[in-house]
Amino acid sequence: MKYYRCLSVILFSSLLTATAFSQSGQSDAFLWTAGGGMQDLGVVTGWQDSGGYGINQAGVIVGGLSKAQGQGYVETSFGWREGVGMRYLKGLSFKNSSAIAVNDLVQVVGGSLTASGDVHAFLWTRDGGAQDLGTLGGQTSTAMAINNRGQVVGTSQTATGINHAFLWTQGTGIQDLMTLTHGACTGCESFAEAINDSGVIVGKLGHHEGARDYAFVWKNGYVKSLGDLGGVGINGGSEATGINKSGQVVGYASVPDGSPHAFLWTEAGGMQDLGTLPGGSGSFANAINSSGQVVGWSYVPSGFVHAFLWDPVNGMQDLGTLGGPGSQAAAINDSGQVTGVADLP
Repeated sequence: MKYYRCLSVILFSSLLTATAFSQSGQSDAFLWTAGGGMQDLGVVTGWQDSGGYGINQAGVIVGGLSKAQGQGYVETSFGWREGVGMRYLKGLSFKNSSAIAVNDLVQVVGGSLTASGDVHAFLWTRDGGAQDLGTLGGQTSTAMAINNRGQVVGTSQTATGINHAFLWTQGTGIQDLMTLTHGACTGCESFAEAINDSGVIVGKLGHHEGARDYAFVWKNGYVKSLGDLGGVGINGGSEATGINKSGQVVGYASVPDGSPHAFLWTEAGGMQDLGTLPGGSGSFANAINSSGQVVGWSYVPSGFVHAFLWDPVNGMQDLGTLGGPGSQAAAINDSGQVTGVADLP
């Protein structure tokens, strides 16, 4: 299994995280529901693996298909919906792309390899196909989220090679989020991970040379640090990965023993440690819906990771696997449908 935001041969360093999972065998995208459990979405013929990365309110799932080629992997984007199954996204097939998020208008964003060999953020629509969103002056960019207003956020290299969070709209194009921030942090690196329909953005912010990162919320030109869970040293920071329409934020942060723990942050309550699955050594939260249900993954005693669903009544629930050792949940909609990737036996 590959981490769900890994773009295989078009790797963009901000999308990777250290985790334990199967290094062999097949991994497939899944749809999980409370009534039906984990459903294997399979692959398109000719591909080895698939991963579900985003889901909208209608249950449309987007993600990536991958297969070994030469010394590495190639990847292409797919869309899936009930009754239709898995299909390529027209205009992106076989171009080393990965679809990461989808809104309710079925506008899709992600990263795709360009003719020059660089990764660029893209916006895909059913009528218009794929649009290159460009960069902030550097070689690479990747879009991580899109809201129902068509606002896109992600991360791009600048001309100096530093990674900066960006905000893209049809009217303004790609904009450096740091230049849209009062009291911008000179020399900082920033990564935008999610945006809600009010235009509130979350991600992580830190200094380029070796300082710790902090989860942030960007709202109306102001950045707020969300703090941490008591971790120490350079790796003791935090990252925000999801936000719902109420402004509840999820992500992960280091605890005093150095392990990462999923968190839920609210304006009133601050950062809450969501813990781990029983016997687990760490956890990561990826997304939150309007009901406050959180999904992500947690280590389990075997050393692998399992997808989880957390809510304030039941705590952290193990969503299981597709018969293999590991699984990871990437996204959840307001109906409680979850998508991600899981190992096969």
